[in-house]
Order: sequence, then structure tokens, then C-alpha cells
Amino acid sequence: MHLRKLVLSLLFLCNVCFGQQTLVLLSIDGFSHDYIEKYKPKHLTQLAKAGVQSEGLIPVYPTKTFPNHLSIVTGKYPANHGIFHNSFYHRELDDVYAMGKGKHQPKWLTAKPIWVYAEKQGVKAASFFWPESEALIDNTRPSKYYSYDGNISNIQRVEEIENWLIGKDGFSPQFITSYFSIVDDAGHDFGPDSNQVAKAIREVDELIGRLAHFIKTVDKPINLVIVSDHGMVNVDKIHEINTAKLTRTFSSDIKVVKGGSQLFLYSNNKEAIKDATNQLDNHLTKFSDNDKPFKIVTEVNAPTSWHINWLKPFTPDIIVDAKPPHTFSYSNSHYSALGNHGFAPEYSSSLNGIFIAQGPAFKHNLVIEPFENIHLFPVFSKVLNLEFSQEQQKSFDGDFSRLNKIFKLENDEN
Repeated sequence: MHLRKLVLSLLFLCNVCFGQQTLVLLSIDGFSHDYIEKYKPKHLTQLAKAGVQSEGLIPVYPTKTFPNHLSIVTGKYPANHGIFHNSFYHRELDDVYAMGKGKHQPKWLTAKPIWVYAEKQGVKAASFFWPESEALIDNTRPSKYYSYDGNISNIQRVEEIENWLIGKDGFSPQFITSYFSIVDDAGHDFGPDSNQVAKAIREVDELIGRLAHFIKTVDKPINLVIVSDHGMVNVDKIHEINTAKLTRTFSSDIKVVKGGSQLFLYSNNKEAIKDATNQLDNHLTKFSDNDKPFKIVTEVNAPTSWHINWLKPFTPDIIVDAKPPHTFSYSNSHYSALGNHGFAPEYSSSLNGIFIAQGPAFKHNLVIEPFENIHLFPVFSKVLNLEFSQEQQKSFDGDFSRLNKIFKLENDEN
């Protein structure tokens, strides 16, 4: 039986030897899987029907931008790649993480993004604004990358990708990543059902349609993969939890890090943690079981699906986890979002992202079930022909055989 499995595995590997193919990975921040059906974007719909699409891309907990973008390119849960949230405290670094801080201190990241493996195996990579692509990991960055600048338009990003694909100025990377935030911005400001979200989707859809058309004119095999880090759900001012009021009687020994959908509580003082827990419990007694605005999560009751390692230096002692549509307010802020994410994925399928893949490596007209985004790393590595031993494969959370069915096998007409 074991021999048969080995032979089948080797046959599969032989059949998915893609040669030198280019992979373009685009992320549309905050693009809920619901949006495909709700807004029917022309080009994304065409790409999805022509290639491979999933019925949802399941984000890691918490459904925040940086943890999920890092899970997509490392194949690991946040506990194992180090970016636990968009904002969190690290006991050993004695610092609070802010988005993009890895470029100043690479120790925030505890796993290698795929472009590091690619570069070390001779595959040139380029990134136009992928989260933490500026960080120097294992003394390696993409051959070309840009420091994030929100003033650089989406069309400029697409134009540069097109230049890379045709090898303008002698630079022709095999692996390209880029990122668009416009849909996420509109979702936060106006809510996922708004005209502004519809407009943002149309803009991104036109850009992707342009790029997809351009790819057809380039005389080399190019695969286009489109993902999103998470979706979006409705929230409102009425359900906003006053963070300052909730935490004002906590011991000064407790460090509170605010994250919109979570509060992280850190302390070496066990009595202070116990007292804070009691205060939070007392606050929840004001609500019925169905109306409680948050839950108190510790090592004792944390869902296994969150994949939290409570021994890590960045894991809080207590996670105060908001239940949508509730969110935690930020101090001194008059802004109130109408859409948000970060909540546990199980709260709503609207928090799921998208996965669309088209190109010579992928089957046509295939729809697959939802899957966790940690399984994308093996997909990218196979398209790029990166080599990982069996032992190395075991070090990732993503399964290297989980999505084999999406690949076009040799002589496969589908």
C-alpha cells in the first residue's frame, strides 16, 4: 500500500512538471467571496469560469490584512509566521507591531515568504506592494520591490507588472506579486452593500481585465492567480464598544493592544489578569447569551481552529474577541466604520475571500470547495518548480497535496 502511494505521488509530480512558467499573484484586499455573485464583475467572472475558482478562500484567524497576506505567502498560520495581527505586542522585542514594521526589524517574521525560497533557487521575484515584501528575511528580498506608497495609483502598478512581463529594461521576473486596497477601503468606509464598494470593484475589475488581455499578447506561459485576504461584514456605530470605558479600571500592569475586532491583554501579573477577566465577565452579565458583544478567550477555551500557540512571545494572555456587528472603538477617534473584518472566520462566510486561477498550469472550468489560504503556498511552489524535500514540506501548515486536483496534468485537455 505504501509503495503504491509513493508511485502515484511520483507519477503526479512528473505530470505537473511545468517547466519555466511565470506566476502573477494579485491580492484584492477585502474582496468578499459574496461580491462575485452580488456585483458580477465582468472580467473576474470570466476568469473564474474559464479557469479554477473556489467557493471561498477561508482566512486564518484573525481575519486581518497582514496575518492573512503572510499566511498566503508562507503557508503557515500566524502563530508560525509571527504576524499575529495588524497590531500586537511582542514580549521579547518589547514593542508593538504596526503594519510594515518588518522592514525595520525582520525578527517580527518567523517564517520565510515564498519569494525568499524562489530567489535562493534562482527564480527571480518582484513585488509591487505585497505586505512585508520590504523585510529582509534570511538576507533576502525580492529582486525588485517597492516601499508602500498609497499615492501610487492602481494603474501604475498594473503598468509596471506589464513591463516586468515583457522584460522591459532587461528585468523579467518569474514570480510577481501585487496588491490593491481600494475595495477594502470602500468596504470599511461605506459598508459591503454600498455603491462605493460596487464602484471600487468595477475599477479593479477593469484593471484585471486589462492585465488578463495583455497576458494573452505575451509569448510565454503566464499564470494569473487572484486572491483576497478576507471578506467584509456590516458593522455600525450603535454596536461599537467603548474600549476606554471597558478597560479603564484594569490594573496598570496590563498592556492593552486595540485591534478593532479584538483587544489583546498582556501582563506578567497573574492577579491582574485574573481581575481583568472578572471585570470582563461582570460586564457580560448585562447581556443575554445571544446578545453578548464579545467573548473572553484564553488558553483554556480557545477554538482549535484558530491555531494559537500560547507559548509564543506575541500571544496575549487574554483575547477579547468581538462578535460582529460589534467592534472595539479606538481612542480619540471620531471615525466609525460601516464595514469591518478581523472577526473569527466561523462568524460569517462573508469573511471568506476569493481564489481564481487561470493559465497553462491550471485546469479549465473547475469549481472546488472552500479551503484555507495556508494551502496556497504549495500551489505557488509547484507552479514555480521550487524544490522542497519531504521533511521541508512537513514544516509547513499548508498541505502539499491538498490542491493537486486543480493542476492540468500532462496531455490533460481540461
